[in-house]
Amino acid sequence: MKHDHPIGLTLAEGARRSCDIGILEALAAAEAEAARFEAMDLLPGRQDTHRGMLKSGAYFEAEYQRCQLLDDLRRRLQRGDLVATARERPTGPRIEVAAEAWQYLCPHFADDTARDGLGAVVLFQVRVAEAAPAQVILAQDAMPPAITLHADPKPVYSLSTLRAWYMLRRSSWPATELPPSEADDLAAASQHFGVRVSRDPFRAIRREMAPAAWKKSGPRKPPK
Repeated sequence: MKHDHPIGLTLAEGARRSCDIGILEALAAAEAEAARFEAMDLLPGRQDTHRGMLKSGAYFEAEYQRCQLLDDLRRRLQRGDLVATARERPTGPRIEVAAEAWQYLCPHFADDTARDGLGAVVLFQVRVAEAAPAQVILAQDAMPPAITLHADPKPVYSLSTLRAWYMLRRSSWPATELPPSEADDLAAASQHFGVRVSRDPFRAIRREMAPAAWKKSGPRKPPK
């Protein structure tokens, strides 16, 4: 079915109205904490390193919760709890997006688009609305067993999701374990996304984000 005018909510509005309240509260708290540190940076006087680390931690937590919110929204679209319409071209007609399509697409809050596993935009001006009870039942009946059982799909691979994943890997790495090598990180990224992650873009992200101890060549030494 085609629609003449945009309907429903933006992706961000739909997430705020329908997604897990715990994720929304954690995101709001992290964003408020990051804003507090930004305000402190405007005060006169020398900035201390500890405060800078806390601010970085707050920004990382906000980004992590944003990824969690995005995953929750995508699961609700897959299950048919939310229904979506979009344009296949920026000025094209509005169409309904099948629930099963979200197994392969990732919504993006910033520009209300949906992208494929390579990061290419395939849907524009996405709008969502809560499904009527009858629609939810029909959508769930049409899903393959893996989706009906609410099994988590493999994450959609893009440079932005790769960066978010690497931030989480870096921050959660146990202090008592040997630092991973570039090959270790690349293998872990490929396993996480279920695709062969390209070495060059991954190497650029690692060069920017990895701690100094992870970049050292030669045998790894246990942490002191």
